[in-house]
Amino acid sequence: MMTREEFEHLDKLRKERRQVLAMVSDSRREWAAIEIRLRELKAEKKQCPADKARLAAIQAEIKKLQTDLKREEDIRDQAMDTVRNINAECLVVRNSGASVQAVVPSSMMSDDRLRMADAFFDAFKTMEKHPMSWWPSHFLLTHMIELALKAFLGARGIDDKVLTKCFGHDLGALLDEAQDRKLGLDSAVLADLQELHETHYRLWGRYPYYEDRVVYVIDHFEKSAGTLLTTVRRALRGGYDSVCL
Repeated sequence: MMTREEFEHLDKLRKERRQVLAMVSDSRREWAAIEIRLRELKAEKKQCPADKARLAAIQAEIKKLQTDLKREEDIRDQAMDTVRNINAECLVVRNSGASVQAVVPSSMMSDDRLRMADAFFDAFKTMEKHPMSWWPSHFLLTHMIELALKAFLGARGIDDKVLTKCFGHDLGALLDEAQDRKLGLDSAVLADLQELHETHYRLWGRYPYYEDRVVYVIDHFEKSAGTLLTTVRRALRGGYDSVCL
């Protein structure tokens, strides 16, 4: 069994990981704002080819923004390296106690999670779209993502107790761990799904918390979530996309 000191250390690591993931989300928003401004400047540049003074000013701002863009990319890369290191340390701490020794779970457990993920995704796609369905739709999709990732990780040998008690609803940690275990999502899909970490971790889909901040429209993530589900299904089924329910 893990000692009290190990539990406290694990809790400290989790808090540090949440802080780093919040920084990654902020960096992604800053990156998106810079990209929008760059597009505006490039469009303006085409409209005033004769105004040399304005062209020079536009070019100078574009150069600065490109430097800022590279800075935000470096910040995210370094932050994700930190998250991976934290995840590795978390696994060492979790596996130090006899109560969470590595046990290969039955394949049925991962199969059940995958079937449930399919069911949640079907429910998301068939839900009638209207303003009052926004948060329920958000919960259906983010919970599907959690189930799919846990199905994959369970099939890769992570014990069910570890998945439930140590990873919980932490989509950021689940995604990183799955990628480390060769899930193989491309960077665009991974970045898309990481954006849903905070609202799912805070259970906003079940207990909406209204504050003055950006929350993404959930329909935007359907394609990336579908890609995740297909990728997990292929990994568990040896290349077959269909699941017999």
